Amino acid sequence: MTPTFDVPNAEEIFAPYKALSDLALANAEKLVSLQSKNFLKYSNVVIANLKEAAQCTDMDQSREFFEKQADLSKQVAEDFSADMKEVAEIGQAYAVEVQKLFSENAEKVTAAVQQSAEPAKKPRARTAPKKAA
Repeated sequence: MTPTFDVPNAEEIFAPYKALSDLALANAEKLVSLQSKNFLKYSNVVIANLKEAAQCTDMDQSREFFEKQADLSKQVAEDFSADMKEVAEIGQAYAVEVQKLFSENAEKVTAAVQQSAEPAKKPRARTAPKKAA
C-alpha cells in the first residue's frame, strides 16, 4: 500500500526544500551582482587604458604609459584578489546556511512524514480454535 499524505502536512514537509531553493536563489543573485559589478569595473579599466594608449603620440608619452602599466597591473591584481575573497565568503556563508537548514529541518521532516503516512494495516491471521484431543 502506498502511503498517502495529508495535505496540511505537505506544506510542512516541503518547507525545507522551499527554504533551500530560496537560499540558493539569494546566493545566485549575490554572485550575479558581484559578477556584473566586476565586469563593469574591469571593462572600464581596460577601456581607459586603451584610450590612454591611443593618446600616446611620442616616445616620452609611450614611456610614461608603459611605466604606469606596472602600477595598474598591481592594482588590478589586488582588486582581483579582493573579489575572489568576496566570492569565497559568499560560498562559505552559503555552505553554513545550507548546513544549518539541514540540521534544523531533518527531525521536522522525519516527524512530518511519519505523521502523514498512513500505517499499513495487515489483517491478522485468525487461528482456528484448537480441538480437544
